[in-house]
Amino acid sequence: MGSLTNIRHEQFCRIMLTAAAKGLSQARAYQLAGYDVDDNTARMAASRLMTRDSIRMRLDELRRPKEQKVKADAASLIEKSEVVYTRAVEKDQLAAARGAIELQGKLSGALVDRVEIGEPGAFAGLTRPEEIVSAVLADNEDAAGWPETLRWMADEIERQLGDRARVVGSEG
Repeated sequence: MGSLTNIRHEQFCRIMLTAAAKGLSQARAYQLAGYDVDDNTARMAASRLMTRDSIRMRLDELRRPKEQKVKADAASLIEKSEVVYTRAVEKDQLAAARGAIELQGKLSGALVDRVEIGEPGAFAGLTRPEEIVSAVLADNEDAAGWPETLRWMADEIERQLGDRARVVGSEG
């Protein structure tokens, strides 16, 4: 497909790629793409723009290389860990074999590390995001990596919501 002929549409697509990570709404992305409109108009116009096939196709195209690279990297790492596993078993190095199996599980998504914070039910009464953040920080002394994790989670939520929107849109 390549770049869109409408420069503002192309700019909108490029801004939308990183909008969630930067905390930008579709409306704000619309304004940053060069449209000088108020917030309400931007919200409506951005929503309409997102329904266009050309915009959805361009966003898919811009996302694809990154997704393919991540999948290719994971696949190559799984392949390499299989070599490590095979050699470890041949040499009766079971700890190394176990490590290779664990890595394969994590890379394939079959094994997920989970961390429990607080006592069971500690978050049950919390309803506002501020309360949850305060409770997590109070229970976790080393929170330096949290902003990065939360940005990744926001991107993942946005990606999955986008996938749902595409599925719903393609049926209509």
